[in-house]
Amino acid sequence: TKSAFELVDVNPTVAVTVSPTVSVGVGADYVNLFNTTFDSMLNQGALVPGAADGSSHVSGHGQGWGYNAGILYKPVEHHSFGVSYRSQVQIPIKGSLELTNLDPTIQGAFNFAAANYTVDATSSFILPQSVIGGYAYHPNEQWTFLADYEWTQWNVFQNQNLSINETDR
Repeated sequence: TKSAFELVDVNPTVAVTVSPTVSVGVGADYVNLFNTTFDSMLNQGALVPGAADGSSHVSGHGQGWGYNAGILYKPVEHHSFGVSYRSQVQIPIKGSLELTNLDPTIQGAFNFAAANYTVDATSSFILPQSVIGGYAYHPNEQWTFLADYEWTQWNVFQNQNLSINETDR
């Protein structure tokens, strides 16, 4: 299985100092996902003993919106603490599914007209939400020491569901 995608994330952000020790920022995320592909082998032998593997290729594109926010706290000179949040972005994907090298028995069982089959398909891609907390020590103009921790909701990648838009011909 091979998955690949290209995306552009446009993230305009504004920040404001609300007091001498606190600054806040917010932004919008526009994500354009293009040239998305998911390739995998089809184990036809599981349905038809001795059948060679086929292949599937899903391709598509989509776009979605999210947001981010952060706060910076500087309680004393040389020390600062920050927290930022980036929202989940759900991107609906429109594209196609292509099955190739279908075994003749599978062609008949699923009413495919030939060994190759292409159909319009939809799916979604989720960029996970994340939270980052950090500390910075700035002892002088030449040095800044940083430490941070990031939590990302990676479990949104457990399943990739695909819907096909098929009509009988």
